[in-house]
Amino acid sequence: MKTDVKIQIVLLLALLTLFHSAEKLKKFLPDRSQELPAYVHLKKPYLDILTLGHRHLYEDYVHIWLIQDLIPGQQQKQTLSLENISQKINLISTQQPTIESFFLLSCFVLAFDFESPKMCEYPLSQGMKALPQSWKIPMLQGYLYAYEQNLPKLGSVFYKKASSHKNAPQFLKQLSNKLASKKTSSEDDTRAKKAIEYLKNKIKYKKIKPITSD
Repeated sequence: MKTDVKIQIVLLLALLTLFHSAEKLKKFLPDRSQELPAYVHLKKPYLDILTLGHRHLYEDYVHIWLIQDLIPGQQQKQTLSLENISQKINLISTQQPTIESFFLLSCFVLAFDFESPKMCEYPLSQGMKALPQSWKIPMLQGYLYAYEQNLPKLGSVFYKKASSHKNAPQFLKQLSNKLASKKTSSEDDTRAKKAIEYLKNKIKYKKIKPITSD
Protein backbone atom coordinates (compact mmCIF):
# COMPACT_ATOMS: atom_id res chain seq x y z
CA MET A 1 0.00 0.00 0.00
CA LYS A 2 2.82 2.39 0.94
CA THR A 3 4.60 1.52 -2.32
CA ASP A 4 1.50 2.49 -4.32
CA VAL A 5 1.36 5.86 -2.57
CA LYS A 6 5.04 6.48 -3.31
CA ILE A 7 4.51 5.64 -6.98
CA GLN A 8 1.55 8.04 -7.16
CA ILE A 9 3.60 10.82 -5.58
CA VAL A 10 6.44 10.26 -8.05
CA LEU A 11 4.00 10.32 -10.98
CA LEU A 12 2.39 13.53 -9.75
CA LEU A 13 5.76 15.23 -9.34
CA ALA A 14 6.80 14.05 -12.80
CA LEU A 15 3.57 15.39 -14.28
CA LEU A 16 3.97 18.80 -12.64
CA THR A 17 7.59 18.94 -13.81
CA LEU A 18 6.42 18.13 -17.35
CA PHE A 19 3.93 21.02 -17.31
CA HIS A 20 6.58 23.40 -15.96
CA SER A 21 9.18 22.32 -18.50
CA ALA A 22 6.75 22.66 -21.38
CA GLU A 23 5.93 26.22 -20.32
CA LYS A 24 9.63 27.13 -20.30
CA LEU A 25 10.25 25.42 -23.63
CA LYS A 26 7.49 27.39 -25.32
CA LYS A 27 9.51 30.59 -24.89
CA PHE A 28 12.00 29.28 -27.45
CA LEU A 29 9.44 28.06 -29.98
CA PRO A 30 8.12 30.26 -32.81
CA ASP A 31 4.54 29.35 -32.00
CA ARG A 32 1.77 31.81 -32.89
CA SER A 33 -0.19 30.77 -29.81
CA GLN A 34 2.74 30.76 -27.40
CA GLU A 35 0.69 32.56 -24.75
CA LEU A 36 -1.54 29.49 -24.36
CA PRO A 37 -0.90 26.78 -21.76
CA ALA A 38 1.03 23.69 -22.80
CA TYR A 39 -1.09 20.83 -24.22
CA VAL A 40 -4.16 23.01 -24.76
CA HIS A 41 -4.27 21.87 -28.40
CA LEU A 42 -4.30 18.19 -27.47
CA LYS A 43 -7.53 16.29 -28.00
CA LYS A 44 -9.23 14.80 -24.96
CA PRO A 45 -8.15 11.13 -25.48
CA TYR A 46 -4.48 12.07 -25.85
CA LEU A 47 -4.67 14.36 -22.84
CA ASP A 48 -6.04 11.50 -20.74
CA ILE A 49 -3.05 9.36 -21.71
CA LEU A 50 -0.48 12.10 -21.19
CA THR A 51 -1.69 12.98 -17.69
CA LEU A 52 -1.39 9.36 -16.51
CA GLY A 53 -4.79 9.27 -14.85
CA HIS A 54 -4.29 12.59 -13.07
CA ARG A 55 -6.05 14.85 -15.52
CA HIS A 56 -7.66 16.83 -12.71
CA LEU A 57 -4.24 18.37 -11.96
CA TYR A 58 -3.97 19.65 -15.52
CA GLU A 59 -7.55 20.96 -15.38
CA ASP A 60 -6.85 22.86 -12.16
CA TYR A 61 -3.70 24.31 -13.72
CA VAL A 62 -5.51 25.51 -16.86
CA HIS A 63 -8.44 26.88 -14.84
CA ILE A 64 -6.11 28.96 -12.65
CA TRP A 65 -4.25 30.14 -15.76
CA LEU A 66 -7.49 31.35 -17.36
CA ILE A 67 -8.56 33.23 -14.24
CA GLN A 68 -5.20 35.01 -14.13
CA ASP A 69 -5.37 35.68 -17.85
CA LEU A 70 -8.72 37.44 -17.49
CA ILE A 71 -7.46 39.90 -14.91
CA PRO A 72 -6.36 43.14 -16.64
CA GLY A 73 -2.76 43.98 -15.92
CA GLN A 74 -1.64 40.43 -15.25
CA GLN A 75 0.05 40.31 -18.63
CA GLN A 76 1.20 43.74 -19.73
CA LYS A 77 1.59 42.97 -23.42
CA GLN A 78 -1.69 41.17 -23.82
CA THR A 79 -4.97 42.73 -24.88
CA LEU A 80 -8.25 41.30 -23.67
CA SER A 81 -10.33 41.16 -26.82
CA LEU A 82 -13.39 39.04 -27.56
CA GLU A 83 -11.58 37.12 -30.29
CA ASN A 84 -8.57 36.46 -28.06
CA ILE A 85 -10.55 35.30 -25.03
CA SER A 86 -13.11 33.31 -27.03
CA GLN A 87 -10.36 31.37 -28.81
CA LYS A 88 -8.75 30.39 -25.52
CA ILE A 89 -12.04 29.42 -23.90
CA ASN A 90 -13.06 27.30 -26.89
CA LEU A 91 -9.72 25.50 -26.99
CA ILE A 92 -9.92 24.59 -23.32
CA SER A 93 -13.64 23.70 -23.61
CA THR A 94 -12.84 21.19 -26.36
CA GLN A 95 -10.88 19.19 -23.77
CA GLN A 96 -14.05 19.08 -21.65
CA PRO A 97 -12.58 19.87 -18.23
CA THR A 98 -14.70 18.60 -15.34
CA ILE A 99 -14.67 21.96 -13.53
CA GLU A 100 -18.13 23.50 -13.48
CA SER A 101 -16.91 26.97 -12.51
CA PHE A 102 -14.68 27.07 -15.60
CA PHE A 103 -17.72 27.00 -17.90
CA LEU A 104 -19.72 29.41 -15.74
CA LEU A 105 -16.91 31.96 -15.44
CA SER A 106 -16.06 31.70 -19.14
CA CYS A 107 -19.60 32.48 -20.19
CA PHE A 108 -20.12 35.25 -17.66
CA VAL A 109 -17.11 36.94 -19.23
CA LEU A 110 -18.26 36.33 -22.82
CA ALA A 111 -21.93 37.17 -22.22
CA PHE A 112 -21.71 40.04 -19.76
CA ASP A 113 -18.24 41.57 -20.04
CA PHE A 114 -18.05 41.34 -23.82
CA GLU A 115 -21.83 41.35 -24.36
CA SER A 116 -21.63 38.33 -26.66
CA PRO A 117 -23.95 35.64 -25.25
CA LYS A 118 -23.99 33.79 -28.55
CA MET A 119 -20.29 33.00 -28.07
CA CYS A 120 -21.26 30.87 -25.07
CA GLU A 121 -22.99 28.21 -27.15
CA TYR A 122 -19.89 26.14 -27.84
CA PRO A 123 -18.26 26.18 -24.38
CA LEU A 124 -21.58 25.49 -22.65
CA SER A 125 -22.33 22.60 -25.01
CA GLN A 126 -18.95 21.11 -24.10
CA GLY A 127 -19.67 21.76 -20.43
CA MET A 128 -22.90 19.77 -20.63
CA LYS A 129 -20.96 16.87 -22.14
CA ALA A 130 -18.20 17.05 -19.54
CA LEU A 131 -20.62 17.47 -16.62
CA PRO A 132 -23.93 15.85 -17.60
CA GLN A 133 -25.09 15.95 -13.97
CA SER A 134 -24.85 19.76 -13.75
CA TRP A 135 -28.08 21.78 -13.73
CA LYS A 136 -26.26 25.11 -13.53
CA ILE A 137 -24.71 24.90 -16.99
CA PRO A 138 -27.96 24.25 -18.93
CA MET A 139 -29.73 26.82 -16.73
CA LEU A 140 -27.18 29.44 -17.75
CA GLN A 141 -27.63 28.53 -21.41
CA GLY A 142 -31.40 28.78 -20.97
CA TYR A 143 -31.06 32.23 -19.43
CA LEU A 144 -28.77 33.48 -22.18
CA TYR A 145 -31.18 32.33 -24.88
CA ALA A 146 -34.34 33.58 -23.18
CA TYR A 147 -33.17 36.84 -21.61
CA GLU A 148 -30.05 37.94 -23.46
CA GLN A 149 -30.92 36.86 -27.01
CA ASN A 150 -34.72 37.05 -26.86
CA LEU A 151 -35.15 33.41 -27.87
CA PRO A 152 -37.65 32.18 -25.26
CA LYS A 153 -38.43 28.85 -26.92
CA LEU A 154 -34.78 27.89 -27.11
CA GLY A 155 -34.37 29.06 -23.54
CA SER A 156 -37.29 26.86 -22.56
CA VAL A 157 -35.51 23.78 -23.90
CA PHE A 158 -32.48 24.32 -21.69
CA TYR A 159 -34.47 25.30 -18.62
CA LYS A 160 -36.35 22.04 -19.04
CA LYS A 161 -33.07 20.16 -19.33
CA ALA A 162 -31.79 21.87 -16.18
CA SER A 163 -34.99 21.07 -14.27
CA SER A 164 -34.56 17.34 -14.89
CA HIS A 165 -31.36 17.23 -12.84
CA LYS A 166 -31.13 16.30 -9.20
CA ASN A 167 -31.12 19.26 -6.79
CA ALA A 168 -32.23 21.71 -9.49
CA PRO A 169 -34.48 24.56 -8.25
CA GLN A 170 -38.15 23.67 -8.55
CA PHE A 171 -39.10 26.85 -10.41
CA LEU A 172 -37.03 25.87 -13.49
CA LYS A 173 -39.65 23.47 -14.86
CA GLN A 174 -42.42 26.02 -14.44
CA LEU A 175 -40.28 28.70 -16.05
CA SER A 176 -39.56 26.37 -18.97
CA ASN A 177 -43.28 25.85 -19.59
CA LYS A 178 -44.02 29.57 -19.40
CA LEU A 179 -41.19 30.46 -21.77
CA ALA A 180 -42.44 27.87 -24.26
CA SER A 181 -45.83 29.61 -24.33
CA LYS A 182 -44.32 33.10 -23.96
CA LYS A 183 -46.32 33.77 -20.80
CA THR A 184 -43.69 34.68 -18.25
CA SER A 185 -44.43 37.27 -15.58
CA SER A 186 -42.15 39.90 -14.09
CA GLU A 187 -41.85 37.63 -11.05
CA ASP A 188 -40.58 34.80 -13.27
CA ASP A 189 -38.06 37.13 -14.88
CA THR A 190 -36.83 38.29 -11.48
CA ARG A 191 -36.40 34.70 -10.32
CA ALA A 192 -34.41 33.85 -13.42
CA LYS A 193 -32.10 36.83 -12.91
CA LYS A 194 -31.65 36.06 -9.21
CA ALA A 195 -30.62 32.50 -10.11
CA ILE A 196 -27.87 33.89 -12.34
CA GLU A 197 -26.76 36.28 -9.60
CA TYR A 198 -26.58 33.27 -7.30
CA LEU A 199 -24.18 31.56 -9.73
CA LYS A 200 -22.07 34.71 -10.01
CA ASN A 201 -21.76 34.94 -6.24
CA LYS A 202 -21.08 31.22 -5.97
CA ILE A 203 -17.93 31.47 -8.10
CA LYS A 204 -17.08 35.00 -6.87
CA TYR A 205 -17.38 36.48 -10.34
CA LYS A 206 -16.46 40.12 -10.74
CA LYS A 207 -16.98 42.04 -13.93
CA ILE A 208 -13.75 42.77 -15.75
CA LYS A 209 -13.05 45.76 -17.92
CA PRO A 210 -12.25 44.49 -21.41
CA ILE A 211 -9.05 45.97 -22.82
CA THR A 212 -8.86 46.60 -26.52
CA SER A 213 -5.82 47.48 -28.55
CA ASP A 214 -5.57 51.04 -29.82
